[in-house]
Amino acid sequence: MSDWMTPHQVAAEYDRHPMTVYKALECGELHGHQKKRRGRWSVLRASVEAWMRGMDGETACGCRKHLRRVA
Repeated sequence: MSDWMTPHQVAAEYDRHPMTVYKALECGELHGHQKKRRGRWSVLRASVEAWMRGMDGETACGCRKHLRRVA
């Protein structure tokens, strides 16, 4: 089983409504990834577990945000 999940897989496995998962992704409550704006969401299982416990999903994911340099 893969560690990456779609929002519908998250909803089915963790007994949540798909719109709840999408809203959490869009507002940043649940940490996920999109390759492009309005693209498909991918969520790491560790981020979902952290979200369910009320913890930081970005730390659980292990990724780093890309920061723009301000001149």
